[in-house]
Amino acid sequence: HRAARRDLRREDRRDFDSRVSDENLLSGYRSLASPSRQAMAREEIERFEAAFDRLSPDHREVLLHLGIAGLGYRETAALMSRSEDSIKQLAVRARARLATLLD
Repeated sequence: HRAARRDLRREDRRDFDSRVSDENLLSGYRSLASPSRQAMAREEIERFEAAFDRLSPDHREVLLHLGIAGLGYRETAALMSRSEDSIKQLAVRARARLATLLD
């Protein structure tokens, strides 16, 4: 039973290290954190924020409570002085409007 079990103490770490060179790792890291990727991320954030700003105040508020603050429908309904069902409908409409603005 023990002979068939994997034993990390028996595995040779050098085998793994020879397959992944420092240059390969560095190349992978460069592709993740390149200036162009950072610029693209900034542009996408700006695009989202511009679309979010174009939402109605109620749409912004419901999305902030549900998405950012992580509140549930019941808590959001209490904060916005609405029924839980109306909050669900408002959230659907807000998400649809945001998707349209981002499209």
